[in-house]
Amino acid sequence: IEELLAALDDDDRADGWRIREAHVPDTIGDAVLARMARLSDDARTVARAGAVIGRCFSPDVLAGILGRPLDELEPTLDELVGASIVYPFHYIDHGYYDFRHQLLRDAIYGSLPPSELRRFHAQAAEFVMKLEASSVVHVSRHYERAGLRPQAFRASLDAARAASRISARQEAYELYRRAIANMPDDLALAEQAELFESFSDSAGAIERNEDCVAAARRARELYLAAGQPLKAAAMLHGMSTDAARNGASTRVLRAYAEQGLQEIEALPVTPEREQLRAWLLTSRASDRFFDSDLAGARADAMAGRELAESLGNRECVLETDLLLARIDIVEGRYESGLRDGMRAA
Repeated sequence: IEELLAALDDDDRADGWRIREAHVPDTIGDAVLARMARLSDDARTVARAGAVIGRCFSPDVLAGILGRPLDELEPTLDELVGASIVYPFHYIDHGYYDFRHQLLRDAIYGSLPPSELRRFHAQAAEFVMKLEASSVVHVSRHYERAGLRPQAFRASLDAARAASRISARQEAYELYRRAIANMPDDLALAEQAELFESFSDSAGAIERNEDCVAAARRARELYLAAGQPLKAAAMLHGMSTDAARNGASTRVLRAYAEQGLQEIEALPVTPEREQLRAWLLTSRASDRFFDSDLAGARADAMAGRELAESLGNRECVLETDLLLARIDIVEGRYESGLRDGMRAA
């Protein structure tokens, strides 16, 4: 209702009959653009640049994007405030402007010609870090929308790694996906494989099971092409994610771990190979446990634990301790199982 009324001029808004008889825009976007058409050219340019920055913006960032002195923008910002396009507010130590509502900002953003849109996004990527709570996540999005793929790739990858370090799973997933979308054609095979492996891990962490499997499969192909069979074998675990979470038979699940163990058996014995073997033994032990093969599960778990302990892999040791505790409980040794399981947890 606000936008429809604001699309009318002052005389029409003052008379109820004129309001009833006025031409009404079909959408909120049309109403916003009708109101924008009554503003000066300078105000329209500033509003469009602000819409590219985001829901809110600071005058200094806006000045940087437009390449103009800050004091030149003050009358134009006053015009936008007077037209109820934006309103000023104070955040921490900065004066900011916010669009009056998101639909208004969306309509203005959608009205930009593609060339102007790309130019503003490219400029925004250079200046947006000055905004409170802004990060390389926002920078990467601006680079991508500006069509600057190399910069978008590097910014997305750096941000994805940072998000992964603090377990920001959803953000890591989106950022790795953006990095893949902007991946350089000449990126080394091994680096491509690592990127798809990281994307697979982030997808699995938020139950994007199909994406997890597809990325793990692609990483495996790339590792094999890069001559890294050990890392390729490690991808079998990610490839089993969808089957594991959607009720596949234990025979199907165990086949992934067994294939991995067979593939690495022919490789030279190195600490990296033995680390993977410890995890694969633990994985197969878990599959056997779910299949009620308790003796086989215990044997694999003990072998995996011994190997992990010799390598100083505490995480794998704790995983096997939890599994051994569950086996104890199922076999009736409740007291020791609960005690050892709680200690490991």
